[in-house]
Amino acid sequence: MTNKSIRLAQRLFATVATLAVFCVFSATADARTWKSANGKFSAQADFVELDADNNVVLENEEGKRFSVPLDKLVPEDRSFARRQAIDKISDTDQKFVREAQAKLGRPENETNAGDGVRPNTISVSVKNGEVVCYSSVANSSIPKPDGDVDVKNTAFRLNNLENLSFRPQLPTDATNVQVILSLTGKADGLKLRWNNAVLPLPAGAGKSIRVAVPQERVKNDENVLRVTATGDTLSLEGVTFQFDASGLVNKSSDKKPAGELLEVTIEDVKWRFRYCPAGTFTMGSPLSEANRGRDEQLHPVTLSPSLYLAETEVTQEQWESVAGNDPSRFKGAKLPAECVSWNACQDFVRKLNALDIAPKGYKFALPTEAQWEYACRAGSTTAYCFGDDADKLGDYAWYNRTSGGKTHEVGTKKANAWNLYDMYGNVWEWCADWYGNYDVRGRASQPPIVNPVGPPSGNNRVFRGGSWPYDAEGCRSAFRYDSAPGCSNLSIGVRVALVSGE
Repeated sequence: MTNKSIRLAQRLFATVATLAVFCVFSATADARTWKSANGKFSAQADFVELDADNNVVLENEEGKRFSVPLDKLVPEDRSFARRQAIDKISDTDQKFVREAQAKLGRPENETNAGDGVRPNTISVSVKNGEVVCYSSVANSSIPKPDGDVDVKNTAFRLNNLENLSFRPQLPTDATNVQVILSLTGKADGLKLRWNNAVLPLPAGAGKSIRVAVPQERVKNDENVLRVTATGDTLSLEGVTFQFDASGLVNKSSDKKPAGELLEVTIEDVKWRFRYCPAGTFTMGSPLSEANRGRDEQLHPVTLSPSLYLAETEVTQEQWESVAGNDPSRFKGAKLPAECVSWNACQDFVRKLNALDIAPKGYKFALPTEAQWEYACRAGSTTAYCFGDDADKLGDYAWYNRTSGGKTHEVGTKKANAWNLYDMYGNVWEWCADWYGNYDVRGRASQPPIVNPVGPPSGNNRVFRGGSWPYDAEGCRSAFRYDSAPGCSNLSIGVRVALVSGE
C-alpha cells in the first residue's frame, strides 16, 4: 500500500462522521500462499485489507485484487490476516483506532500445553506409573481409587479386581453426571456400579465408554463408582466424571442473595449496585469453546470477601457529576461514558472515595479482572451467561450486529442472573489489572488462586466485555483485551465496584 493510501486511511479514521469505516482495516505484507480450509483454493498474493464483511482482500503479482471470506481460510491464514490488520492499525496516531477495529479479535486459537482441562470435570488417570487426579471443583480433595491396583506405566491393570472404587467429590448441585472410561483391551466382563446401583453399559462398548448416571442416584455428600472386571486382559487408562453445575461450588456463608440491590446517591445522582457474594468459580475458557484466545487458560479462583458491582456502566450523567466534565463523543445523560482512559478512571475513583459516601466497610474501586469475570458469569460456565449460542447475544448486548454504529442507553438489554446489565457490549470496561498471562502453572490439581490481582507490572491494562463495534467473539465472558493506561476512545468505558475497605 502506498503512503498516499495510508494517509487517506488515517483521514478516514479521524472523521467521526465516517463511523461505518471503523471495521475496514488496511495493511501490507509479503506475498504468501493462501489456502482455503476445504483445499479447493490456493493462491500466492499480498494481504491488502480485512473489510467490514470479514473478507480478506488480496492482490496478486499482476495487481489484480480479489476477496476471500476470512472463515473459509485455513486457521494459520486467518491468524495471519488478523495480525496484519491489527499491526497496521497500531501504526496510526488515532487514539480510538485500536479498539474501534477490535472486531478483528485476537489470533486464532492455538492449543496450550497443560490447558486441556475443562470446567465441571473430575478425572483420575495414570501417567508415568503414578496416579494423577484433577478436579475443577474448588476446595475439594480428590481421593485416589481404592483397591489393590497394579499400576502400570499408563493404566490401572484390573486383573479380576472386585473393588476398584472411585469417589468423586461432586458439587452439591451437580446434574447430568456422566462417567467416561478409557480402556485398553477387551471390555468383556466389565461392570459398573454407582452407589450400589448397576450402570448399564452401552451396546458394543469399545475403548471409550460413556455412561449417564441417573439423577436420583447422585448424592449430595459421597458418591462411589465401583469398577469390576473378569479376566486379565483389561486395563483402565483413566476415568472422567463430567457434570453440569452452577459454578458456585464454594457457597458463601452469608444468606444475602446474589444480585441484591444497593442504592447510593452521589452528587444528587442515584447509583445502583448489585451484590456479588464471596465464592469460587472457574476463570477462563475450555479448549472446546469457539473462538477462545490463547490467554484464557482455565484455573479455579476464590474471591472473598463479597463485593458490589455497579448495575450498569458509568453513565455520562454519573461521570460528569463527579469529574466535572464529560469527554464522551456520543452525548446523552444515560449513555455510557466513553473516551475515558484507565488513568482518568483511577482519578475518577479517587474523587468518589474523597466524597466519603461509600457504605461502611467499603470503598470504590475498579474491579479486578477476576471480580469482573465472576460477576459477568453470575454462576454460569458457558461462553456467555445465557449459554453458548451467540445468536442470543442480541438480547443482552449492543454489539456490531445490534448497535447501529453507536452506544445506547445503559440497562436497556437483558440483565444476567445477578441483575447486572451491559456486561456484554456497549463499551469496553476497564479493570484494575495489568495485562499478562494467568499464573496457572501447576494449577490443574491445586487449590484455587485467592483474590488474584494480575501481574505486578506491565505495559497495558485489561478491559473486558466487548463494545458496540465489536463482534460476538469479543463479548464472551472469558475474552480479554488490553491497551495502554493512557488510551481513550469512544468504545472504552468503565464500571465501578464497591470492595472491602479494610
